[in-house]
Amino acid sequence: MPDQFPESRKRSFWWPFHVQNPFAEQAKESFTGEISEEDQKAFFDRLRTARIEANLTQAQVAKKLGRYQSYISQMESGKRRLLIEDFYILFRLYNKPPEYFYSVFSK
Repeated sequence: MPDQFPESRKRSFWWPFHVQNPFAEQAKESFTGEISEEDQKAFFDRLRTARIEANLTQAQVAKKLGRYQSYISQMESGKRRLLIEDFYILFRLYNKPPEYFYSVFSK
């Protein structure tokens, strides 16, 4: 398939700033790649709380995601992985910023 846009119309992303994060090395040293069970539970509790605050049932959320109610139940209890595509729909559906959910990891 031929390219739709001539080279002159293509744009590339350019970030003009070079920012050094003073905490990057410290974070690398303390990062294990593991999320504690406590943090996982807190994250999934936030998902459940946000759904309840949005006055939605698991069945209603499942319908929006094109999934079964049991999928939502397993996801909220941490028994099923949360796909990024689902998370994107959920935080918008629940009218919460992503930070509301992942701030549990920044203790």
